[in-house]
Amino acid sequence: MLKVNIHNKTAKAYGPKREEYCINDVRLEGFYIRVRTNGRMTYEVKSRLITTGQLKEKTIGSSYLFTATEARKIATNFIKDCKKGIDP
Repeated sequence: MLKVNIHNKTAKAYGPKREEYCINDVRLEGFYIRVRTNGRMTYEVKSRLITTGQLKEKTIGSSYLFTATEARKIATNFIKDCKKGIDP
């Protein structure tokens, strides 16, 4: 598991490997970049609903379409909703 401070240049600093992997953010738990073997990278987020404990996951979008700042805002709102018991 790779943990870094995800910023706008993070996705460009990493490339594909033989197996898919994730780059986890150290500042926002549950926010990460998924790197696929073909080189495609997507911002994603996961969190548990406080009411049921059910794991919720969301693909925010391609690292080419979203900046890390934009993706982090979306991820923050997703996690806040989960912590409030709102199923996003």
